[in-house]
Amino acid sequence: IQEFNVPPEYIDEMFLKQVRFLGQLVGTAVRHGIIIPLNLSSLIWKPLTGSHVSVEDDLKILDPVIYSTVKQYLMVDVDNITDDLLGDLNDQFEDYLNLNCITKSNLYESLKKIENSRLQQGNLSLEHFYNGLRSVLPSDLFCLFQPRELEQLICGSSSVDLAMLKSMTEYADGYEEENQVIQYFWESLDEMSSKQLSLFLRFVSACERLPRSPSDFTTPFTIKKCSKTNPDEWLPSAQTCFFELKLPSYSSKEICLRQLLTAIENSPMMDGDYDLSNRAEYKDL
Repeated sequence: IQEFNVPPEYIDEMFLKQVRFLGQLVGTAVRHGIIIPLNLSSLIWKPLTGSHVSVEDDLKILDPVIYSTVKQYLMVDVDNITDDLLGDLNDQFEDYLNLNCITKSNLYESLKKIENSRLQQGNLSLEHFYNGLRSVLPSDLFCLFQPRELEQLICGSSSVDLAMLKSMTEYADGYEEENQVIQYFWESLDEMSSKQLSLFLRFVSACERLPRSPSDFTTPFTIKKCSKTNPDEWLPSAQTCFFELKLPSYSSKEICLRQLLTAIENSPMMDGDYDLSNRAEYKDL
């Protein structure tokens, strides 16, 4: 989820209790040093820290369709607005108009209200999420953090620190850091995009983000040797519960990178297992 943007008809007492319970779970995780990789937008983190939410900084990223449409019409002379265009606007933004209609006389005012309504749409749910958080954490201290800092405290960093991961890596079953295939492995990770690195972390740990610091690691990352004949033909495998990767002795960096990407991009399950009930899907891997 990116925000608490739920249609009003689905918001009832049970839903709000669930959102408050989510806040309690997140707060409890923070107290125990557990990373919760929530993909929440600035519409969550800014209000929690008392920071101002704005159209240019937040709506532009969160809802580019509304942002660009409103911006376009704000630049148009009212005299050039036809009844058909007004009808299209009323249909498109009906959910944000609170039963009011856009007319030529209130066009600019209505467009600004649409922007504000969109930014405030999840406020009720956010309030209950906050109540859950503050029942577990000292919420008075939230204002000491920047929005990005609070996000990292709760969710960890969205960027993968390879240097930290490497410093927390152990090698087993005959592998050592100096081995050529290990060099291929780290060079392959260096060439991955941010999204691919997140997929790699999910593949080996079932979490898309690293702990905040080395002291927050509950177990080191371990690379074990996968002893197979014709290693270039085998994919790496992982045991997420133990933060382990079994890596075949690939003969080149190109093969290592290709096999790693094949594995991480085709392992949707938490533990990286394939659905063996449909083996045909994986016959070419």
